[in-house]
Amino acid sequence: MADTDATGLPDAHFQQSFHPFNNSNVGLTFSADRYTSLFWWVPMRSKSPEYLTLQAGRGLAALSVMLLHIENTLGTNKHSATLYPGYQVLQIFRPGYSGVEFFFVLSGFVIFLAHRQKLGDVNQILPFVIKRLRRIYPIFWATMMVMIPFNYLFMHRRFQLTRLPAAILILPIPTSFSGGPQEAWLPVEWTLRHEILFYLLFLLVIWRPKVGIPVLSAWSLASVCDIWNVYPTGWSEFLLSRFHLLFGLGVLTAWLSTRRIRLPRTLLCCGGSLFLATWITFLCIPKWPLRYFEMLFGLGAWLMIAGAVRMEQIRPVRVPEFLLLLGNASYAIYLIHYPLVAIGVNGIIRVFPDTVFRNLTCFALTAVVSALGGIAFHLYVEKRLIALCGQWTSHFVRALPQRDLHSIARV
Repeated sequence: MADTDATGLPDAHFQQSFHPFNNSNVGLTFSADRYTSLFWWVPMRSKSPEYLTLQAGRGLAALSVMLLHIENTLGTNKHSATLYPGYQVLQIFRPGYSGVEFFFVLSGFVIFLAHRQKLGDVNQILPFVIKRLRRIYPIFWATMMVMIPFNYLFMHRRFQLTRLPAAILILPIPTSFSGGPQEAWLPVEWTLRHEILFYLLFLLVIWRPKVGIPVLSAWSLASVCDIWNVYPTGWSEFLLSRFHLLFGLGVLTAWLSTRRIRLPRTLLCCGGSLFLATWITFLCIPKWPLRYFEMLFGLGAWLMIAGAVRMEQIRPVRVPEFLLLLGNASYAIYLIHYPLVAIGVNGIIRVFPDTVFRNLTCFALTAVVSALGGIAFHLYVEKRLIALCGQWTSHFVRALPQRDLHSIARV
């Protein structure tokens, strides 16, 4: 039986490493080898909240980003108006970028919850760094090995090689120093830069919580000003980006979750309603500043996560196993879907005749191919890379004190 804290939550569930797209998040456990009944409803284990709703939400968030990029690809006039018909397919997915806001809030939530009982322990710094590196970089580098030749051979895009090191290392620097998001080697890489910056700051929280927590709070509050575009382009805009407020909201949710949040269903319904209302408003008023929509989506995600967490602390929640599979593969889908979408759109458009249903068929088939490709990438590349890196780090940590071995080796 795992040790529990004052709230009754098993501490063992919060020892694992986390990235918002990982298949081994804190408390988000699911066996990726059981796929014979993908649509079966699996009850959560009682007395040990695994937050399966967050796992499912993570998978849906990755899908929303993927569907947005399919819509954008179909709407890009790269060769001819016939191949890329514009926003005439499924405009309803244009707010799909909201999945990024969900990921940022979720990241802040689980990172703090995973380490809340380790704050002030200097021996946890190295395990934290190793687990972050092991979870983010191997699969990212595997994706870059696909993206570099893909951009040159199929997209006919050329990039400055001087910007490649910053992209490969995911250095937390402004995009203006690395070519801008429109010239990025991997279009979704900009979100990982903000993740890395948050991880670096959280190291201070682990090392000196009395200093790190106020600094983290001030950092999140200072980021509010970016909603009104206060900071000039460059370092200040990046370091105090409005997205960092979402990490702070996630941390706040983790702190509140240990104090028994009341009215969880009300919070979940309010968050879902705000999220849906923002989605509809974006479709109806597209000229409204994008940064306002981003923050409203973030607030909706914050309320939904807070409500869902408390609900799973109270009673088991049933989640379709297929959604758990998507949650496991969400990081792989998020990274690898971009080349799959581009290849799928170009290939399917050329195969199907030019009919009124061609664009809709292309959208649907590209979505299926990209999602299945991301799942396969997770099963046959990501999982194996994680296992190999785990073996390598197990050799590395043998030189460390015995008290650190358990913390680093645990996945």
